[in-house]
Amino acid sequence: MKSKNKKSKKGISFNEAEKLLNEALKAEPKDLKVPISLRLDGDIYLALKKQAESGYGEGKYQAYLNQILRNHLFNEKISVPKSGKKTG
Repeated sequence: MKSKNKKSKKGISFNEAEKLLNEALKAEPKDLKVPISLRLDGDIYLALKKQAESGYGEGKYQAYLNQILRNHLFNEKISVPKSGKKTG
């Protein structure tokens, strides 16, 4: 098991990072951007990128991925591109 007091690459301990995150979470969670590292399969990445380029997620695949996750977790609707066209 990893020690929570071990320093991260950024030079703060995991306890410090957890404390900072808890303080930040007092803000509206939807407004908080949490940096994570994520590995996607190539075909998933390319499909997200293609749909984002067609207007979903305001043209940004990470914003589009957030929309997809919000739809799945919270039943929020995915914004349709202004052209009104959906891509497969």
